[in-house]
Parts: sequence; C-alpha cells; structure tokens
Amino acid sequence: MAKVIITPFLEEEINKKFKHQSIEVLSLLKSLEENPYKGKELAVIGNLIIKELKYGKYRFYFITDGHKIKVLKVSELHDLIIKFVRMSDKKDQQETIDEIKKVLRSIERKDSNMINITVILIEPENAGNTGAICRAMKNFDFEKLVLVNPQFDTDSQDLKNRAKWANDLVDKMTVIQKYNEKVLKKLRKDYDYLIATTAKIGRDYNI
Repeated sequence: MAKVIITPFLEEEINKKFKHQSIEVLSLLKSLEENPYKGKELAVIGNLIIKELKYGKYRFYFITDGHKIKVLKVSELHDLIIKFVRMSDKKDQQETIDEIKKVLRSIERKDSNMINITVILIEPENAGNTGAICRAMKNFDFEKLVLVNPQFDTDSQDLKNRAKWANDLVDKMTVIQKYNEKVLKKLRKDYDYLIATTAKIGRDYNI
C-alpha cells in the first residue's frame, strides 16, 4: 500500500480553512493510499509527477514517483510515497502549480548533474510550428530555444497563440538573424555536442 504524507504547513492550512470539514478533506487525501492512481496529472519534473485532487472549488497538489505510478500495479506500490504539498482555489491554481514546478526544478538542478539542452532551429519557416515546438519543449522542461535566421516575424501572434502555456520560452528565446559559416563556428564552440535532424532529404547539412 502507498503512503500518503501531508506536510505540516498544509495540514495546518486545511484545519484552519475547513474547520469541522477538515476530517473529511484529510480522509480524501489519505484515500490515495488505497487508490494511488487518483488525481489529475499536471506536470512531470524529472522522475516526479505533480497531480491534483479536487474537493469542491479547492485543489490539493501532491507529488509522487511518476515512473512507479505509470509502470507498476497497485500491489507493487507498497513503498510509494505520495506527498501533498499545497492547496489553492481555482483562481490561484496556475500560480500555485508554477510555484511547485519552480521548487522541484530548483531541487533537481541542485541534486543532480542535469544535462543542459538547447533546441536550435535553423531557418524555421513557420511561426505556428515553432510555437508547437515551444510547447513540446515545455513538456520536457527544456528552457533554451535558439532561432537561426527565422523566415517569419518573431513577433507573430500565430507563434504566441500556438505556444500557449510555453510563451515564456518565446519571450526569452535567442534570435540570430544571419545564417553563415561564422554562425556555425560559434554554435560548434558554444556547445559540447550538436545533434542535428531534418525532414528534408537529398541535401547535406554537415556542421
């Protein structure tokens, strides 16, 4: 059986907010020991998954081992820790989720030797597709985007519309306006490894 942990700060907040209903709320959170698959997935940070459990207009956020939840059966989750860390109403939901993600990313960077990955797009042609790439990057916690000689207006509303929740990557992306041998030399110098791929066949992009 999984084990549910509620941080002292959150438990105190629940008792204060819900008073006589707090027993019902705490029982709901503890119910994950019997059914650890409950809750809506919100984000994945490294090996950890952030999920939420609803109670009326309130959301309770917990973190747990994403790999175990997705791979193992209930009978195999006897050592799974489910930790409830925060709560919010619907109005403050996104802000609270972002705070949890920020803390987890900070811990992960301190505790592990993270590979620093930058996504570089050479002469991207379509603003919407670039926005979609930003979303994919956000899902995997890649924060650095470089556009080399983009063939569209980087202030395009289509770019921002398609990026959706990843607009912070659009705001801080690096744009290199030229594409020439000097730029390629700089890229080779700035990064330890360059791994390239293209959908176009029959041309040589040897960098």
